[in-house]
Amino acid sequence: MRRTLLLILLVATSLCGQTVVTFPSSTTWTVPAGVSSVIVEVWGGGGGGGGAEWYSGGTAAGGGAGGSYAKKTLAVTPGNVHTITIGTGGVGGGPGEFAGSDGNPTWFSSTSTVKAQGGQGGRPAGPTTYTTGQGGYGDFSQTNGDVRYMGGNGGLGSYLCCPVGSGGGGAGGGGAGSTGQGLAASYLTAGGAKSEYGGAGAVGNNAQGSGTNGGNYGGGGSGGTTYQPTTQYVSGGNGGPGFVRLTYTAVTGKPRLIVVTDSDD
Repeated sequence: MRRTLLLILLVATSLCGQTVVTFPSSTTWTVPAGVSSVIVEVWGGGGGGGGAEWYSGGTAAGGGAGGSYAKKTLAVTPGNVHTITIGTGGVGGGPGEFAGSDGNPTWFSSTSTVKAQGGQGGRPAGPTTYTTGQGGYGDFSQTNGDVRYMGGNGGLGSYLCCPVGSGGGGAGGGGAGSTGQGLAASYLTAGGAKSEYGGAGAVGNNAQGSGTNGGNYGGGGSGGTTYQPTTQYVSGGNGGPGFVRLTYTAVTGKPRLIVVTDSDD
């Protein structure tokens, strides 16, 4: 009599629904049970608009550029903790002839893992830099990811002395979205919002005063404008903050052992 024992190992699994979590502020994320990979998307902060100082009839500073976007799929281990750092928007320059600061980068786990750089700040306007400031440039040369999009350029300041209000501080560039690069500003016309989560830039300021803030997420701030020496020093608007989105699916279940015995008498 010969008896053959056949063992078959089956793994019974179940897929939980896809989970999407978003992070508008810095925190940590612990990998849930059953998750072995995650899609990471990051948006950088927008650049701040330039500040302006009155000179020779008036000045108009440049707008900040929009923040960039990056996406990457990572292998992860349940229980591990990852740092999420949200880049703040660049601070508007001024009050006075000071450039807006660049938007800060947003990253997941480390700057070498997945990172989206911020938009460049707008240039100032005044006695040293003359009457109009250059807008900041969108860039992704320091952005890490399998998919990368740059933010839109900020607008050039466009001061025109006559009539008052016919020019103004440059508008902010739009932040990059998950579907493509951010939209560039043109003089006073802001770069619009970009799907998904790419914030609009701030509209250019054609009234005497400081610029306005860029939109969530990663929109550039607009530049300041001076027409009269009575308002000699003005500031640029701040850039919009960055953002993070994680997408993952958990796999659950326990292995099940089935034993089949086949006997030959």
